[in-house]
Amino acid sequence: MFFNANTKVPSYIPLPRFLLDSHLSLNAKLLYGLLLNRTQLSQLRGMTAEDGAVYVIYPIRQMAEDLGRSPRTINSALSELERAQLLQRVRQGVKAANRLFLQLPDDPAIFSGAADKDRPSAPEDSQPPDAKKAAHHDAKKTAHHDAKKTAHHDAKKTAYHDAKKTAYHDAQNLRASKKDKELPDNSKERGSNTPRCYGLFENVWLSDPELSQLRAMYPARTEEYIERLSAYMQSSGKSYASHYATLHRWMAEDQKKTEKVNYDDEYVYRKGEYL
Repeated sequence: MFFNANTKVPSYIPLPRFLLDSHLSLNAKLLYGLLLNRTQLSQLRGMTAEDGAVYVIYPIRQMAEDLGRSPRTINSALSELERAQLLQRVRQGVKAANRLFLQLPDDPAIFSGAADKDRPSAPEDSQPPDAKKAAHHDAKKTAHHDAKKTAHHDAKKTAYHDAKKTAYHDAQNLRASKKDKELPDNSKERGSNTPRCYGLFENVWLSDPELSQLRAMYPARTEEYIERLSAYMQSSGKSYASHYATLHRWMAEDQKKTEKVNYDDEYVYRKGEYL
């Protein structure tokens, strides 16, 4: 199938041009593009830290599955991005997922290993023909890097608008409910009401007060039902407007079903009677 004037571009991840000339491995470049796509989704959802920096919640096992790599390879690529100062990981606690803050290089040209542009040269009149040729070559090389830098800046603006459109369509495919989409907006109000993710697949969102209420009402069931909800949503692709309300309803209904009838253990059955 060839592209024509009406062909829709399939879903893709953005890959900044400065990565093409970088010293990073292929896995690190691909992972950066995947994290950049998730960062754009976080921008739409308003997932920002106290200083306004956008963060991503992305488990390593999910990265490995999306890129078709092993968790060990993903860990190696993450460390490579951290050494290049393109990523910062912030731990949130024992059960809470890490926050990933994607970064941009201060100067993409320097990051890609561009040569020093300020080279001394002799006056033009005193230069022999070979020196003039070398100076012309250096000036041409300098002009090439300047043009490349300007083109990168212009392409960055265009890519931002294209990526924003793609991120919106990808967000629609997540089939999240309206309330779930608006949930991270509450993260602007910092404090104990900020939702945290729980469960094996880190997809169950509960605030500290909600989790405390569930543990107080159902001390023996809460952790089990959080894992059940996490696995169910991961396998079925289903989403809920409120994970707290869903867990409360599930545990309340099951508790009614398991209530035992109080039998009189001292009752002596007569001959012929049976249960």
